[in-house]
Amino acid sequence: MLFFVDYHNAAKAAVIAMTKSGAIELAQYGIRVVGVAPGFIETPIIGEDQEFLESLAQLHMRKKLIQPEKVAEVVTFLFSEKADAINGQVIPVDDGFLSFKG
Repeated sequence: MLFFVDYHNAAKAAVIAMTKSGAIELAQYGIRVVGVAPGFIETPIIGEDQEFLESLAQLHMRKKLIQPEKVAEVVTFLFSEKADAINGQVIPVDDGFLSFKG
């Protein structure tokens, strides 16, 4: 019998499980654990090939890459007191990317 393992999805599942486990373990110390799952972010690391960038942008609902500042704004919010009730969750900052993976 042959099994195919999608390590990318397994790694994402591990991050989600670790976020939840960490939150459970650390709540007693007043520590929150929250993950951030970004979509495709427009940074130099993904290169400058316009065709490739456009193909990544098409994976988002509004057909554009996410600017790094948008992720930073979410992280800043999560560090604030306004996000005090958010714990043990992974927050997607992906302009709907995960919605396409139903």
